Amino acid sequence: MPKDSPEGEKNLARVHELVARIAELPYPPVWVGEGGQAFIDGGELLVRAPDLLPPHQRASLMDEVATIRLAREGAVPLLRSWLLLFVPMADVSAEDAECAKAVTPDGHVIVAGVPKRVPVPVGELTPEDVSDGDLVEFLDHVEDGSEDYGVEDTPETMARLRFT
Repeated sequence: MPKDSPEGEKNLARVHELVARIAELPYPPVWVGEGGQAFIDGGELLVRAPDLLPPHQRASLMDEVATIRLAREGAVPLLRSWLLLFVPMADVSAEDAECAKAVTPDGHVIVAGVPKRVPVPVGELTPEDVSDGDLVEFLDHVEDGSEDYGVEDTPETMARLRFT
């Protein structure tokens, strides 16, 4: 998209609005136990006992907490690239295997791994940085706060989180 695209300008204005609202959000709560009788601040859980969350929830919570922290500093996590991984072909779904283009002689395939996001001050963003709408979509998700996080209320969990 050209640098002066109306879509980029519209998205840039939306990013500024979202960052201001996200900066006011608390860190997401992590519920303890099925009934959700107690909860801990997500930022605190990541410091005290991040391993209590399953990996996919931990990664999502880390993204949300980092985005809220950056918003409070007037910045956003801008996607710059994807870290690529070499995965054994046997570990790739049949659907993904059909699309595999780069298979190594030892049977590994390149797959997109973790997105690499870099902090960028909101004032330094350009319409071109946000023209594809991905950042707006990501920030909308963080602002929505629709992700639920929870850990089991085992005696070990309760002790580690000092719920007694």
